[in-house]
Amino acid sequence: MRAEDYPEIQSWMNSVQGEVDSVDFLTQHASLAIVLALSDIFWPAFIEVRNCILRERSYEEQNLDAWFQATSGDRASIESTLNQLKLWQVIECKETVEDDAALHRIARVIANCWRAALKESFPQEEFDVRLLKTPDGPIVTFSTS
Repeated sequence: MRAEDYPEIQSWMNSVQGEVDSVDFLTQHASLAIVLALSDIFWPAFIEVRNCILRERSYEEQNLDAWFQATSGDRASIESTLNQLKLWQVIECKETVEDDAALHRIARVIANCWRAALKESFPQEEFDVRLLKTPDGPIVTFSTS
């Protein structure tokens, strides 16, 4: 799905004169604060704790301790669990074909951004960035390879 194909964006484009696209939609509807907050989703801060690389927002010491115990310290399992971004938890959406397609496109873009961000932050590491399809919607996660 292209952004211009999403019904809300398409409707707005049809309502204005001239040639416009999804960037024009963003210019008219999103503040600097919203776009800045989005940058933290697409290019998150990472930290390394106990040999695990995590999204900084995902780190909570007690939770990490619990997962270390539950997985016998399996780094990949810990990382892939704690680094999950469940899109439906951060993006309000409906259960429609269009929203599902939009969420999956956003998830693919996030995964690609995370690959680049991880490579820049930890050039010595190899990462497995995954897009998981679940009944609730897409999940983006990563772990070291």
